[in-house]
Amino acid sequence: MKQIIFFRLLENIRKLKYSKFIFLLVSLIISLLVLKNQLNWLENNCTNSRYSPSCEMKNMRIYFFPILLFIMFYMLLFMDKLYFIFKKIFEKLGQLNDRRVFLISAAISSLLGVLIFYIRFSFLIINPKETLWLNSSDWLQNYLGGYVFQSVPWQFPFGVNNLLNYPIGTSVGYSDSIPILAFLFKILKPIWNPEYQYLGLWLFICYILQGFFSALLLKKWNMHIILKIICSFFLFLSPILLNRFAHITLNCHWIILAIFCIFLSRISSNMKLFYLTLVLLFSVWVHPYIVLMVIVFYIMFLLSMISLKEINLKYVFMNIIGVCFFTYFSWYLIGYFHLKGIYDSGFGVYSSNLNVFFNPLSRNVSQFINPLFTPSDKFEGFGYLGLGVLILIIPLFFQKKYNIKQCFDKKYIYLNISVFLLFLFSLLPIIKFFDFTILEIKFPEIILNIFGTFRSNGRYVWPMCYLIVLYVLLKWVLSNRSLSKKIIILFILFLIQLWDIYPLYKRIPFQSGNISYDEDYIKKWVSFVGDKKNLVFYPTSADILYKDFWYLTAKYGYTTNVGYFSRNDDSFMKKNEQNIFKIISDGNFDKNSVYYVLKSQKNLFKNIENNKNFTCQEIGSYYACKLVDN
Repeated sequence: MKQIIFFRLLENIRKLKYSKFIFLLVSLIISLLVLKNQLNWLENNCTNSRYSPSCEMKNMRIYFFPILLFIMFYMLLFMDKLYFIFKKIFEKLGQLNDRRVFLISAAISSLLGVLIFYIRFSFLIINPKETLWLNSSDWLQNYLGGYVFQSVPWQFPFGVNNLLNYPIGTSVGYSDSIPILAFLFKILKPIWNPEYQYLGLWLFICYILQGFFSALLLKKWNMHIILKIICSFFLFLSPILLNRFAHITLNCHWIILAIFCIFLSRISSNMKLFYLTLVLLFSVWVHPYIVLMVIVFYIMFLLSMISLKEINLKYVFMNIIGVCFFTYFSWYLIGYFHLKGIYDSGFGVYSSNLNVFFNPLSRNVSQFINPLFTPSDKFEGFGYLGLGVLILIIPLFFQKKYNIKQCFDKKYIYLNISVFLLFLFSLLPIIKFFDFTILEIKFPEIILNIFGTFRSNGRYVWPMCYLIVLYVLLKWVLSNRSLSKKIIILFILFLIQLWDIYPLYKRIPFQSGNISYDEDYIKKWVSFVGDKKNLVFYPTSADILYKDFWYLTAKYGYTTNVGYFSRNDDSFMKKNEQNIFKIISDGNFDKNSVYYVLKSQKNLFKNIENNKNFTCQEIGSYYACKLVDN
């Protein structure tokens, strides 16, 4: 009744002589005020350059916001007509069959992936020639590792690169250069310039697949298409994905969603095992952390099939043998076994915390919730759900019955067990709530060494985050509330979620262009090195800028012992450092090597200063010496 009265009021207002003009004028004034506000903001904040973080989304601030508000305010005059138009559309959407509902929701979710990718990164980074955006932090290691790998001739195992980490070499996997793409583009070397980058393409694909599998995950449940789209948006815009941009390889959270899809789908158990095996075999060529995650799901799924007597034990055995062989052979080809560095210490240093779901950990995550106390080294255990999801969770605590059975059948308990085991692993070895220790487990040394391979175990909280969001969404969607209430509540809370985690998806300012190298500096090195092959720096443990030396390796085929790798043979490197010191001190230089130190340490070469068999030169920040060519 109130609705009818309001609509009649709008109709009467439109009949007034100047009503439309007044609404138009007011809408224009509002949009101009917004434009002025945005221009003032830009004038006060956008002072450095067009690429300054304060200048992000400049065109959106100047054009999009004012125009959008103008249209929205003016359309208030026609709210009744819009209501009936949307009502008809709403009714027609509700009549769509399941296949069309999935196709539409998957397309919209995938397009959201494209949109968020554009808002955050821009399509600029898909261009393989654009490398300047990678000139920082771990991205530089990922890019240069792939660049050097693609520049040098094939070796065996194929993923080993003996030019980096001299004299023992390293693997393309230890520079986190996404082995599957590094191999692919090295094969395409005749038509692919090794200086090109493929990391932007990987990010783009990951964002699209995140949207697609978010929609596919909801296909099992019968719900209105609008609800499916909103729920898929919640799953896509996950803070744990958006916070992972620093580690490009690990942006493949769609693999977690794909595993959930397999567990929850209506296909036969044999087909589930087939798809799960494919996901596992693919992850082997992406990153070891993802592999361990998938293996846990794989093993638990086999156990579920055995317990339900849905599979022959002989087939299980053959499948496991095949997976183990493929994994071992693939990792051997990638070069993971080239070093002892696959084992490492420090398990638990980067673990998670029981407060992880409501703790942003950083001021650059949530607009509403400040970071709660957690040790600074727990950033890898990030699992903040977002304010919108947290608000959705609160009413569930006051309900007497959760009726989880309506969300998941009993046979899916193995999915829950898999997620719980990974969550438990993310907390070990000391389970804490804030700084309060709840449980500390003392593992034998051999177990710690094995677990040390996955010392950033806090990452294994990710599946639990996605499962919680899925549980909560299904609890609301499958409730007895009216459809309109469910849509309105979820939509409003999605907007709150968007607002809350804005710092995670706002534009990251990138400059267009290629990574530059000081050509005069490079020429000095090339001129001094001559026909030598090895660039040997002392001390090897020093943290120096390695960009130019990896470029020299890729361009001229020199070996180098500087750089950062995710794993290394530390015991060998310590012995090698001592050996280099002895070589420099004794003047017993290798004829194919150039030895160099920081200029502040040039006194290490004092024993050869007046020896005519040696020549030395200052090059930039370094002091280099070599044997004179005969």
